[in-house]
Amino acid sequence: MISIALRALQGILLCSAILLALFATPAKAQISLPGAKSVAAEPAPRDPYGRDTPRGLLTGYIQALTAKNYERAGDYLDLPESSESFRSARGIRLSRELEQLLDRGGSLVDTWRVSALPEGDTADGQKQGIDLLGKITVGATSLPILAERIETANGGHAWLISQQTTSQISELFAKSRAGMADTMMPSSSLKIEIFSIPLGHAALALALMLATWGFFAIFLALLFRSLGRTVRAAGFQKHLSEARAARISLAAIPAALAVEPVLEFAGISVILRGMIAPALNVAIWIFAARIVVAIIDYLSTRAMARAQALGHVGSISFLLLARRAAKLTVLFLLLLASLSAIGVDMTAGLTALGIGGIAIALGSQKTIEHFVGSLSVVADRVVRIGDFCRFGTLLGTVEDIGIRSTRIRTLDRTVVTVPNGIFSSAEIENYTARDKFFFRHYLCLRPGTTRHQIIACLEGVREILEKEERIDQETRRARLVSLDMATPKIEVYAYVFAADWAEFLMHQENLILRIMDVIEHAGATLAAPTQDLRISRDEAAPATSAPPPIAEAIQPSLFEEK
Repeated sequence: MISIALRALQGILLCSAILLALFATPAKAQISLPGAKSVAAEPAPRDPYGRDTPRGLLTGYIQALTAKNYERAGDYLDLPESSESFRSARGIRLSRELEQLLDRGGSLVDTWRVSALPEGDTADGQKQGIDLLGKITVGATSLPILAERIETANGGHAWLISQQTTSQISELFAKSRAGMADTMMPSSSLKIEIFSIPLGHAALALALMLATWGFFAIFLALLFRSLGRTVRAAGFQKHLSEARAARISLAAIPAALAVEPVLEFAGISVILRGMIAPALNVAIWIFAARIVVAIIDYLSTRAMARAQALGHVGSISFLLLARRAAKLTVLFLLLLASLSAIGVDMTAGLTALGIGGIAIALGSQKTIEHFVGSLSVVADRVVRIGDFCRFGTLLGTVEDIGIRSTRIRTLDRTVVTVPNGIFSSAEIENYTARDKFFFRHYLCLRPGTTRHQIIACLEGVREILEKEERIDQETRRARLVSLDMATPKIEVYAYVFAADWAEFLMHQENLILRIMDVIEHAGATLAAPTQDLRISRDEAAPATSAPPPIAEAIQPSLFEEK
């Protein structure tokens, strides 16, 4: 079964790699007609400023603003036709004004949300060839920052900030006022720049982020305190304590969501906000993952406690494995979301992951085999955590069933780790799964025991077995099975109901002592090991003859167990 599942996983990974390769790398189909010459399509010329996509436009423009290269930033604006010098001067002026407008009350879309395709985002509700990059708000007036795809002089295409936006920049700039960061912070702190960011803006941004998080932390503390009485009255104090333990994560998520509009309202530099935004997005995903993991732990703990209370011990192993698989899934999704939040193109990553799936399928067969083995062990409920079993020549208690291996505590108190691929395919004898224990003993009476004494012993033993509640009445019996060497042998055969081996030993001891009382009351005794030695001498035998024969008779032991 494991080999079939292994082949199925290899097939799935291989198909995924092929599909990802096909969809992630679009290709143009070519139809060859008989006698026609194949003409290779010339690739479109690439833009030297990286404006082939809306994302390239936004990234290049922010880099130009960060470098204070307003002349280059003007190359990302779609300006009317004019002389080169006038066009350059106008581009520098509009770039400065647009930067200040963004600082005072504007925002840009996160870079990872902007389309990285030459055609742009076709599902954003804008016209074909137009994408939304952000907005500027001055009072009651809101101006969208639009990117438009235009044809260049060399026959290619480039994305530029459209004239619909650039034509209104100067008008809005005249109506705007300096932001809070420029008016509240000392002018000396605004002149000192670190990575083109005024020191006063950085200090104010840090203070606002701490204040925002502190506000939500205090709010949650007051909320938990106000709900304390109600929760205690309803009997949910434990749930409230667990929620209070996750207060940092619960406060961090709304704080991270609120920081960006707070910084925008305070007039923090758009460059600094652009640097903070990816970190905030990653923080949101990290704290959200922590909350999800805490919920997984809480639900799995409650489910295992309920399963143990109901006697469904076999479900505990499945719940443990499911909890680990859920945490690994959350970790994998967190990695993908974090990489996407910092601007990593996941298309190429997923393509590489799909192609790498071939290597995983071929090079990690043992790992996959052990994982499938763990699923088989849990699904088939061969053993459970806490079961006493025999695996090969090993006897021990199962302590943990992991994704890759199973740990067994032996009778010598050592821990043996067995890969699940081997463990699930081997012969396993589970002693804990026994519903009753085998009780079988032979009573060897002394030679010379009378018929009436044997009958009395049989009737007494049968009465004990019949009245004992822990004896399976369908299988019990007490029979005279042989007269080996004139020694009566009585077989006592039964199954005893017990929770575990220790309890069975206690019941077995009680039964043996009561059976001995029956034998004593009947006037019989158990045979003890004896040895008879008989020596005979033949007078006519020569002196060199062999020694006389020795005859030995050894009686059976007191209790002979098979």
